[in-house]
Order: sequence, then structure tokens, then C-alpha cells
Amino acid sequence: METDEKLKRSLRSSTLEGAFSSASNSIKDSYTVPFLLSIKATSGDIGVLTAIQSLASILAQIPGARLTNVASRKAVWMFSTIIARIIWIPILVMPFLTPWPVFLVICLMGAFAFFQALKRPA
Repeated sequence: METDEKLKRSLRSSTLEGAFSSASNSIKDSYTVPFLLSIKATSGDIGVLTAIQSLASILAQIPGARLTNVASRKAVWMFSTIIARIIWIPILVMPFLTPWPVFLVICLMGAFAFFQALKRPA
């Protein structure tokens, strides 16, 4: 019976994480470009953002796989998810703090993509 409870709890946690991840990605995909355009990004900046996010996702695969050799899959998932969510705080306040917010937001979105992809091999 103890195993059944653990399985139910695990499935519930997995479902909740998937729902929150899906909502986060949906919001990110829908509002990143309008957000950048509102802080005076150019079409070239949007292209750079897309390229950096793709590159970061690809580059995260190797360290993500290696992390599973030194830490549990759960630890890798928790670490990467928490860091990715924390990155949203500076992304949202950056336009008010610096004279070059577009560059910094693009860099932070690249970091977000890296940490989101870091957990995939786990």
C-alpha cells in the first residue's frame, strides 16, 4: 500500500509540474516578442533572441546529461526548474533598471532557455 501512495503522489506531482511548465511556456511564447517590442527591440533583436534561445537549448543537453551522473534526476529537475523560474524576476524588472534592457533581456531569455533544457536529459 505504501508503494501505491508513493506512485499516486509521484503522478500527481508530475501532472502539476507539467501543467505549470506548459503554462509557463505558453506565456513565454506568447508575450516575449511583444514585451521586447515594447522596450524598443528591433526585428534583428527578435531574430537574435530566437537564435540564442535555440543555441542555449542545444548547449544545455550535454551538461544536463552529465549532471545525472553526479546528482539524482529529481535534483537536476528541481535545480533547473527553480533557476529558470527565478530568472523571470530580472527579466521583468530589467527595463526599469538599465539603459540597455533589450540586450540584457535577450541574454536572460537565453539563460532561461538553457535551464529549461538542462532538465530534458534527466
